[in-house]
Amino acid sequence: MIMKTFYSLFLLIAAISFTACTGASLEEEGANEHSLFESVKQMYGMEMVSLATTGAKDIPSVTLEEMQSVLRSLRANVGVVKTCVTVSSTHTAREQIEEKKIRMSEDYRAATRSGSCLEEFSLQVDLCFTVDYGQLYYRGTDYTSSSYLFSWRGNGLSLSVDKSLGGKAYAFESVSYLYFKVKDEGNCLVRVPVTFAGNYDFETAQGTYSFRV
Repeated sequence: MIMKTFYSLFLLIAAISFTACTGASLEEEGANEHSLFESVKQMYGMEMVSLATTGAKDIPSVTLEEMQSVLRSLRANVGVVKTCVTVSSTHTAREQIEEKKIRMSEDYRAATRSGSCLEEFSLQVDLCFTVDYGQLYYRGTDYTSSSYLFSWRGNGLSLSVDKSLGGKAYAFESVSYLYFKVKDEGNCLVRVPVTFAGNYDFETAQGTYSFRV
């Protein structure tokens, strides 16, 4: 009887110890994930956004690792300068008005730390202009990206004459945002700023640009 009581007591203590260890492990795992989230937040200038934001329901829900993979791929291409492409130039019947699009794009590959590809995606920006009797008019900016990991939204454009290049050269810069819902943090909504900047000369039809995150 004494041995049976002792054995039961031993099993009870073992069960309590296992439960305590498991609980501590889960708490530690949660703390580590939150710590990583804070680290990513500081590294990429990530901002918390209200779930009441327009179009929030259409923003993809991803894991913290998936969001990191996108941001790492963007950061890997920081400082890469590329050449602008004029993708359209249409004359009207009067041949005095031209419609131009200055295209900038960058290809990326989001992958896990083990190297497994999650998604290949691109960011593309089209600056839209009209040249009417030699006068340049800015008509807007189009942002294009197809990805199941994030949504991309623009936030206006700064356009100014670039006197260092002369002629009809302009410098431009814009801050856009990648939006994510992070499953690991209660599906909270966040955004990460992505800046593109460059210049374009309408006389030579040449220009350069780069993305920064």
